[in-house]
Amino acid sequence: MTALPLVSVSSPRAKRTVTDRLEMLQALIHAPDFDPLLRPDAIRIPSAHAAYGWSCRVPDCERSKMTGKQFCHSHGGEWLTWLKNGGHIGDFLQTAKPLTSVRWLVAPPCLLCPDMPAKGQEGMCYLHTERWISYRKIRRDKGRQADFQTWLATQKPFPGFGKCQVVPCPSIADHPLGLCRQHHHRYVNAGKPGGAALPPGWTPRDLERGDLPVVTYTHEAAFRSWCAATRPVSRMNELEHPGDHLRRRPRCSEDGPGIRRRRTYRPGTRVHHRHPLVPREVGSAPPVP
Repeated sequence: MTALPLVSVSSPRAKRTVTDRLEMLQALIHAPDFDPLLRPDAIRIPSAHAAYGWSCRVPDCERSKMTGKQFCHSHGGEWLTWLKNGGHIGDFLQTAKPLTSVRWLVAPPCLLCPDMPAKGQEGMCYLHTERWISYRKIRRDKGRQADFQTWLATQKPFPGFGKCQVVPCPSIADHPLGLCRQHHHRYVNAGKPGGAALPPGWTPRDLERGDLPVVTYTHEAAFRSWCAATRPVSRMNELEHPGDHLRRRPRCSEDGPGIRRRRTYRPGTRVHHRHPLVPREVGSAPPVP
């Protein structure tokens, strides 16, 4: 057996191979018989997709089905009980009551800030949510009730922070550093590369005057490098574009399958792992970060 010669990744031959693959991929993607659903950089799979749907099979149920199952956790238990009693799937689907999700897959805008994503079940951004929690605690400590609508009428909207600075992340930033909430947590856990920081003494009250903070860095290039190398938050309804790693960014989902692996899935199976924005049920296991 004759071994093939090794090719250095820095050689012109290796670079030409990558370029040829990219050109071929682009031609295939723009072919008329290519599914338009798979053309965007961030491929979003509808919850009721015929092959890769991820929602519970019960009509109008907003919760995600369990891995390799047809139903969400609650309806899965109900179906097993129904099945043991000799029930039929058609009767179960007509009888089962749909459930609402307790977390959003894609967060709607804050009730007060049109350019900020909502965080909690109150429907507000994290800045207003923290304010509401603090106000409610103060009122309770004084033995008084906190009326949400009355408090809401006294609040002012905050200006938005634009898109998340993490290059492949499509989310809106909801932190003053210019990061979405999930990537801000990752940034802190990573030791704050580049030392991005807010001005001393800056508080969210400054936003009420429309004053966005001027972010400072100990090493801005290190911060930008972290933003370019960090993976986006994994979403159940989003997949990596098959050519992203050849073009400009790392894999789109953390611990999630790419398109090549996704093609081996059976129809009806889930296409992604859970993450904090996936609709899930109260009391269920915490999502994988």
